[in-house]
Amino acid sequence: MSKKGFNTELFWENIVGILFASIVVVGVFLSTMWVARESPKDGSTKIITPPKPSQTMKASSIDDDQIDKLYEQKRKAHEAKKIAEAAEKKRIQDEREELEDKKKKLQELEKQKKLAAEKELKQIAQEKLALTKKQKEVEAVQKQAKAEQRKIAEQQKKATEAKKLAEEAQKQAKAEQRKIAEQKRKKAEAEKKRLIDELSAEIIKREKAAALERARQNAINRFSKIIPEKIRTRWIAPANLPKGLSVKLKIKTTLSGKVKDVKITQSSSNKAFDASAIQAVWQSSPLPMPEKAEWAKTFTDINMTFPKEGE
Repeated sequence: MSKKGFNTELFWENIVGILFASIVVVGVFLSTMWVARESPKDGSTKIITPPKPSQTMKASSIDDDQIDKLYEQKRKAHEAKKIAEAAEKKRIQDEREELEDKKKKLQELEKQKKLAAEKELKQIAQEKLALTKKQKEVEAVQKQAKAEQRKIAEQQKKATEAKKLAEEAQKQAKAEQRKIAEQKRKKAEAEKKRLIDELSAEIIKREKAAALERARQNAINRFSKIIPEKIRTRWIAPANLPKGLSVKLKIKTTLSGKVKDVKITQSSSNKAFDASAIQAVWQSSPLPMPEKAEWAKTFTDINMTFPKEGE
């Protein structure tokens, strides 16, 4: 049996259970002894085998465990009961203290109410005296107030009529303002549309001009390469020319590319080379020109180095 703290009060509460368990153990033991001594009816000798110690110890252990469990349950129940009783005592004490506190507060409140009532009675008496005094004043004021009310009523009537006239005038003014605002809105929209149209036209015009300028520049670049190339293909080089010769020429043409005149602006100092260069220009006529006459004007007066620099 495991060792536990012994509680005398709990033990006496569990005495019936312990006695019952003890009776069961004794009954089991007596039954075992009786079976061992009983002889067979036919007179033969019967060998009685005593119960194995392990079985007896096992039964005893089970009974002890049951007693331990029962004792533990009763102990826990007793402790729970004591805790509940302590909690109940604390609750009662708290309620008693709360009631005492409420009682004190109630007494203080009653005292304050009594003082307030006395103060109010005193104030009522003073107000009654003042009221009697003022009552006569009020009657005089009422007479004057009635006269003022009649005057105010007349003024209100006139004000109402004036208000109606003002509202009518305001309605007319608002209608006129809406009309003017609508006219301004339409005018602003028309002006906005005009500006947008002008801006769009200007943008389109600029885009077209830029595109035309790009095309013109591309054409100039293209024909600036094509014209010298054609002249180069028509050139017949004289025999025994030294290397590195070049001559600068000024060529005049028509808009269709027909060569009108060729002059040397800087000689190569070799007459045969200079003559072959001039002959190549004449042989290339008409020179290739852009289709647009305005662009072709760029090539009616050509200054070129022959052969092209770098060749």
